Amino acid sequence: MTANAGERVICIRNVSVSYGSRHVLKDVDLDIYRGEILVLLGGSGSGKTTLLKQVLGLLKPDTGTIRINGVDITTCPESQLAAIRRHVGVAFQEAALFNSLSVEENVALPLHELTQLADSTISLMVWMKLKAVGLADAAKLFPPQLSGGMRKRAAVARAIALDPAILVLDEPAAGLDPIAAAQIDELVLFLKRAFHMTVLIVSHELVSALHIADRLAMLYQGRLIVVGTREQFLANAHPQVRKFLDRTPDPISRGIAEDFINSYLRAG
Repeated sequence: MTANAGERVICIRNVSVSYGSRHVLKDVDLDIYRGEILVLLGGSGSGKTTLLKQVLGLLKPDTGTIRINGVDITTCPESQLAAIRRHVGVAFQEAALFNSLSVEENVALPLHELTQLADSTISLMVWMKLKAVGLADAAKLFPPQLSGGMRKRAAVARAIALDPAILVLDEPAAGLDPIAAAQIDELVLFLKRAFHMTVLIVSHELVSALHIADRLAMLYQGRLIVVGTREQFLANAHPQVRKFLDRTPDPISRGIAEDFINSYLRAG
């Protein structure tokens, strides 16, 4: 997919957010197209999570608009926002599974809460979603019995329970070993192919992002400094992009570390 191809599913325009005197997002413009995987990158405090909350309608921006399938979620009635959310599946960073429910009960929960489907139909749908994420054999287990990667996949299964058109993943590979992280990457690619989903991923995992993204966007100090394909991202000359790619520490962080080491050596 190219940057200007296809239908805009999410359209973010001039979004700014402040917490008191701190400007977290500054005039952010971003389009996400139907059927693409867009990975939103950035360091800690860059504004990724805040932008994610705006897209989900959990917070409203100080200025700007966010349209999902043409509907401005910053001004629409709550009932219309709830209807839009039915088409958006979300898997949070910590999985957010209910430990008192089995894996299959966790996945079935949105189906019981938001549909009038018969129990037999729900059971079939749950099995299909667990099969899709490779957890059909773990349906009866409880979250504490799962590995970190399995919990992430169970969260994805719950996120796709209602067959959403848009899937939002918050740091899906965070805290996982390389093999488990690679499994999540392949799962995301499979979901895109099998269900034709539009996928928005918030991440700081560069290796994963470069593998799965159709396009990458990067926030720095609340502003989008680059939006483009893998090739465009790798070729971008912005200093912060280069530091991100080269894993170059911030001078302040390096100075703090050096001061600590010198103080420790003097004390010894």
